[in-house]
Amino acid sequence: MWKFRNLPSWPYLKWMTDMQQQRGMSMISVLIILVGVALLLKAAFGLFSMYWDHKMIGTILEKMHSNPDERSEVRPAQLKRIIQERLDSNNIDVDMSGLTFRPAQNGVQMDWQYEMRRTWLGNVDLVVTFNQSQEFRQ
Repeated sequence: MWKFRNLPSWPYLKWMTDMQQQRGMSMISVLIILVGVALLLKAAFGLFSMYWDHKMIGTILEKMHSNPDERSEVRPAQLKRIIQERLDSNNIDVDMSGLTFRPAQNGVQMDWQYEMRRTWLGNVDLVVTFNQSQEFRQ
């Protein structure tokens, strides 16, 4: 009878043969990873569009601040109307209820706290809050 001294025990050999039969990820694992990546991409595109709109609102306010024709109109009602017109022309839908004006030294200080919502998945929304502040001088 032959004796092999350095061979591992039987359960170890069975485990090694089972490991050699496995070849990569299963189809279910690949599908789960693809669904996860798709959900992350959908969230990233939703957040990107909200931050892009926020940047556009900042650009609109900066151009209003530097435009001499609109600096002469520092009454809050007129500023609100101009801001709304520019938002409409850029297809930006933002709630104007958080827009407040208060007197400043040489004009009006505008503070605007707003939030943007995008539907992410079913009844789950992505919500981001922003704050803009701009001083309009005469």
